[in-house]
Amino acid sequence: MEPLLKNLASGNPAERAAALHALAETGDQRLVQVLSDYRIGSLHIWSNRVVLAIETSTDADLNKFIHLGDIFTREPLLDDAGIALVVPNSETENIDPSRKDRRAALNAIMLLELHSPDTEQRLEAVRKSGLGTNIEGLQETLETLSASDKKKAVRKSAAESIALLALRFGNEDEQRLAIAQLGEMRSIRARSFIEDFEGDDKEALVAAALKRITGRERMILAFNIVNSGISSGSVLVLMALGLAVTFGMMGVINMAHGEMMM
Repeated sequence: MEPLLKNLASGNPAERAAALHALAETGDQRLVQVLSDYRIGSLHIWSNRVVLAIETSTDADLNKFIHLGDIFTREPLLDDAGIALVVPNSETENIDPSRKDRRAALNAIMLLELHSPDTEQRLEAVRKSGLGTNIEGLQETLETLSASDKKKAVRKSAAESIALLALRFGNEDEQRLAIAQLGEMRSIRARSFIEDFEGDDKEALVAAALKRITGRERMILAFNIVNSGISSGSVLVLMALGLAVTFGMMGVINMAHGEMMM
């Protein structure tokens, strides 16, 4: 992995792009933080290795120094005496990514998050992927997750994201198929994209998909109303029981009961 990380400092844009793609394919979750540090210019080459600049400092003569850290643990690097390494800035080479490299690193981070062992993080990454750009390797990764992920929610969201990407970036036939699939899924995320499609040849297909999506939205709204009513009713029942117990035992109405409950 070290050679790939060193290639991030290459003067050849193609080598940097290839390194980012290869790092994303490793699936190593430690690289999420490493690439985040890379995007903000915190990685350096020192003594033929990639290190993290934990912080910088200057002396009285305004000479700049770098406090070195491990790129994975983010802990300070120590010398033979166990003292944190602080070296002159001139002894290091800053890995300064271009704007294009920063975008590519962000895409690599997204691909890495799709391989996260944490179900919630992986599910969130899958959901976001359908609304982002159709980057290289994304389609294949989503198809793998859709077919073989252990969690049903992840498989379902991956299939939805695949359809969303086809709807947004596919040809006309792929878009037609995606609209039908998203309608069957009753995908609320797809509503705004489906509504953007116009034309008499797609009107019936779009209307059918939106009808299914609207049905799901109404179902969710009805559930929320019922849930809210039950919650509010429970509070009122507790208030009434308290008032009834007080009056039953003392024969006196507690006029401050309502104010106390509120």
